[in-house]
Amino acid sequence: MAVASHQEHACTATPAAFVAILTMGPPNVLPKDIFPIVTRLKPAAWELALKNASIWEEFNDIPKGLQEGFLCGLENFTLATTFTPENHFTSKEDEEFVISKYIDEIKLGRMSPRYEPNTLFSLISHYHTAPLAVIE
Repeated sequence: MAVASHQEHACTATPAAFVAILTMGPPNVLPKDIFPIVTRLKPAAWELALKNASIWEEFNDIPKGLQEGFLCGLENFTLATTFTPENHFTSKEDEEFVISKYIDEIKLGRMSPRYEPNTLFSLISHYHTAPLAVIE
């Protein structure tokens, strides 16, 4: 029986048709058109603190980012699907705690209310969310 002197590599690529990927959102949608940016951080106080620390020139995008949202390098990123996994509540008490906390934060103006999935999709196209859970 002959012994092979070398092994051939198997082809790992599989030819397949491609599907066009939709863009994540229209480029003309501004944050104010989607939702109010809700934060407890005060842009004017940040501006003053940055100027007082003599680092305004380096970090002058912070107050604007607090008001309009921060660019995270994903401006040209696209998603092909929407992904919204179920939350991971281990008990009915955990679920009730999270829901009541969100209601309280929205009433206090510290959090934006949720969008219906179809409404959000019509504004920004495909999106992904992360599930909520309670960890004690």
